[in-house]
Amino acid sequence: MALLQEFKNEWNAQVHTDAQKAIAADFCHKVLLCAKMASVQMGMGHFSDAGAHGEKAEERFFSANHKPHRFYRASAGSTIERAVYKHLIQGFDADEVGKNVYRSSTGVIFALEFTKSIPNVFSSSFSNSRPDIRVSLGIGTDGNAYEILIDLTSEKQKAHILKKGDNWLAKKYVPYIAEILWTDDDIMHKLNQ
Repeated sequence: MALLQEFKNEWNAQVHTDAQKAIAADFCHKVLLCAKMASVQMGMGHFSDAGAHGEKAEERFFSANHKPHRFYRASAGSTIERAVYKHLIQGFDADEVGKNVYRSSTGVIFALEFTKSIPNVFSSSFSNSRPDIRVSLGIGTDGNAYEILIDLTSEKQKAHILKKGDNWLAKKYVPYIAEILWTDDDIMHKLNQ
């Protein structure tokens, strides 16, 4: 199971269009579905979507003599994130238009682990943190480019975006921020059998 935890939901009716709100809602829904698939796949021992990260997780945690250690959560997180990214790119039939920046078949631009600004696409920049997913909402009625931020994390790290550098909640052109949380029940599925 994966859960959506909102941290900022500040839509301005004079600035943000219904189409922008719809992009945000649709994208969050798709990320939530991708996270559910990725966490359950990991818990069941399906690592093919996570590449080298998945192979390392499989070796460390799902072998016959597995010994989870203090880096378990970080390794599980990296594996799930990579699988979510792959599912998103495939699910949106997206093409890479820049390093870690993608355009979906419907025209929505999103970025994975991207910290720079791009005029008229991503107005914010980050120097002390790295959002997992950024989604461009396009230009608001005030002429500024808006975006949403989505962070992927485990339920044990819930609300950790509040401690990240760059003060995400204060970003002027970011009306919506959420965490997508996966649960230990999912990722520990096989280990508990």
